[in-house]
Amino acid sequence: MILTFTKRNKFYRIYEIINSGFYNYNEPLDEYILKTKSGIEKEKYYLGFLPLYIVVLSAAVVSIGPIIDRFTGNTYEDIKSIKSINLELPVKAWYPYDTSEGILYYVSLIGQVSVSGLVGGIIGSMDLVFINCIQELILQLLILNHSIKNLEKRARNKFKQIYSKADDIKDYYHDERYQRCYFYCLKQNIIHHQIIKKNQFYRLYEIINSGFYNYNEPLDEYILKTKSGIEKEKYYLGFLPLYIVILSAAVVSIGPIIDKITGNTYEDIKSIKSVNLELPVKSWAPYDTSEGIIYYLSVVGQVSVSGLVGGIIGSSDLMYINCIQELILQLLILNHSIKNLEKRARNRFKQIYSKADDIKDYYHDERYQRCYFYCLKQNIIHHQIIKKYYDEFQSYLSMIMFPVFSTATIVIALSMHEMAQESKNIGSGLVSTMLVLAEILNTLLLCMYGEKVNTLSHDLRDTIYNTKWYNSMRNPYIKNLLPIMQEFTKKTLIISDRFAKANLETFSTVMNSAYSYFNLLSASKST
Repeated sequence: MILTFTKRNKFYRIYEIINSGFYNYNEPLDEYILKTKSGIEKEKYYLGFLPLYIVVLSAAVVSIGPIIDRFTGNTYEDIKSIKSINLELPVKAWYPYDTSEGILYYVSLIGQVSVSGLVGGIIGSMDLVFINCIQELILQLLILNHSIKNLEKRARNKFKQIYSKADDIKDYYHDERYQRCYFYCLKQNIIHHQIIKKNQFYRLYEIINSGFYNYNEPLDEYILKTKSGIEKEKYYLGFLPLYIVILSAAVVSIGPIIDKITGNTYEDIKSIKSVNLELPVKSWAPYDTSEGIIYYLSVVGQVSVSGLVGGIIGSSDLMYINCIQELILQLLILNHSIKNLEKRARNRFKQIYSKADDIKDYYHDERYQRCYFYCLKQNIIHHQIIKKYYDEFQSYLSMIMFPVFSTATIVIALSMHEMAQESKNIGSGLVSTMLVLAEILNTLLLCMYGEKVNTLSHDLRDTIYNTKWYNSMRNPYIKNLLPIMQEFTKKTLIISDRFAKANLETFSTVMNSAYSYFNLLSASKST
């Protein structure tokens, strides 16, 4: 039950997809799909009795045993009660009153049977919900599978629908029009598959592409400036993956190059048990990498792999930041919109009613109250969409933040330890410095954006408290909206997983932990 309540948003989305019919191909259903749907519907009908069956079974489990014992004479006649526990009841339970006879015995008996039936009903209903969801998934997979098998047939039918001279075509595969139809049908299957597999990223970008919420109002200068600022940030941050790719490749390659130039190389021992010390990453290879083309191929391979890893990290950072930027933009727009709630209500009032300038007291005008209610309702809907987006983003994060910050702590500490060594290898020291700076900047960037969301969420609460909603208490609609408005103030949006939060406090903790770990390493070496 607790799991069901905590996951109610996910259940809502599941049934939202089911009720939408997943995907409509806009094609007549063939015999196979009709038969499949009919078979699933029959299964659903018979399985609909499952909760009733489990209710009856649960009640029988509790009651049938004592009834049979009573008929067969195997009862507790000598000792009906042990310390107020009635042994004649189906469930030998303690009661604060005497249940050995009379009406209290039958009330207790009916109560126990009812509770067992209720528990059985809950279990049966949960089983039925699970099975129904699985049946819908099975049905959609069967439809998708059948649709892909008949991809060419569907493409030809589409071709014949659009082009009248379809029968004259002898070679479909070299006809550009047919290729377009084929691509269209294949795209339908891809969209259907995406809906079946619908994940957090799909839903996040679905909300972003929808523009979150449209107020149907002209954008004022503040919102235009804010959007322009976010777009500029996105443009410059678009180079982040490239920067991390170059940095990763440089970290691997620049150290050995500098060491070679300064003469701090491993000339005496080029290899220890097939581990080539001349390579950027001192690693074992099943072949000789000490010279020739194999050496250069190994160097290029190591630099490429480090660049690839950097690209993955940079792209992940960019996706994270882009999603946060969208959240920040919407919080700024919502905050600004609520601050200008009265102004928006008056503008709407003037748009609808021609004699708006004659009104001296807006707050006692019923028409103005309706406009105020409409504008406030817009903000509440916008906030609900932002909250949905935030929940999806949080479910995507799951357990990402903690490993990121833990890795940053360890890398910073180890790199500082390497920098503190009195080594002649300038390249190694430079690489360690680059790693420290890169990890600090990366951690700061993630925490800074998380802190901004937290701050804007707090600002939103303050803005709600500062609105003059009390002037509209004459409006009965506003009174009904007040409980919904509490949603604005209930929870601060915090970017986090189960173990770590993305804010400046966490950044401070990472720096302190890295320094403590560095001191521990230094102390252990000195001893």
